[in-house]
Amino acid sequence: MYVVVKTEREVLYSRINKRCEEMVKSGALNEVKEFIKIKKNINHPLHKTIGLSTLEKHINGLHSIEEALSLLKRDTRRYAKRQLTWFNNKANNANHLAFSEAKDYILNNTKL
Repeated sequence: MYVVVKTEREVLYSRINKRCEEMVKSGALNEVKEFIKIKKNINHPLHKTIGLSTLEKHINGLHSIEEALSLLKRDTRRYAKRQLTWFNNKANNANHLAFSEAKDYILNNTKL
């Protein structure tokens, strides 16, 4: 069974914005500071994490927290858009369902 759960783009982007704000409020900056202290190799996979370099630039005084948060939100929305595009173009055999439809579809089409 291949199901793509879809949501309205505006709802998705609103959730992304809220989640980014929550991440910063709940300690993302401290996590980045700790990661910087470890001085992991530049090829470490965490260096590719969305927002790491942006938050690091804030910590180093290159961005205000407002600017860093705005960039984090933007970059996360862009990643989500790329995912949506991929699923719309590459998931040919998938059932594209709204969130409200997905649960019933999965429960009614799964053998337990």
